[in-house]
Amino acid sequence: MKDKISNHEDYNKVKHTRDTLSLLKIIKHLMYEEIHDVHNQVRVTINLLKMHQECHQSPQEIHDQFTGMRQVCKELGLKIGKSEQAARAVLKKDGVMNPTEEQIKEASTRY
Repeated sequence: MKDKISNHEDYNKVKHTRDTLSLLKIIKHLMYEEIHDVHNQVRVTINLLKMHQECHQSPQEIHDQFTGMRQVCKELGLKIGKSEQAARAVLKKDGVMNPTEEQIKEASTRY
């Protein structure tokens, strides 16, 4: 990771100005590259599923936390709710190996 940061195009400028916020932007950019997409998608999904309201957490704080998680999901290309993959998995479990668009749509509304 250190090599990736030092090889980034803006690293010399950041190093010269000692701009820590720009350095954090570089790190964030590198962490959310396509290489780490699957890992990040899994981490975000797990965090979303484990999210709950703590005993001293206000409803507004949990709402803000959920909204932030939803934004991260959107940036990573994840969908919250029904997906075509889930409908295909249900149909495959029912024995339909090559579903039509109509069957996928019906399975999406049914489950």
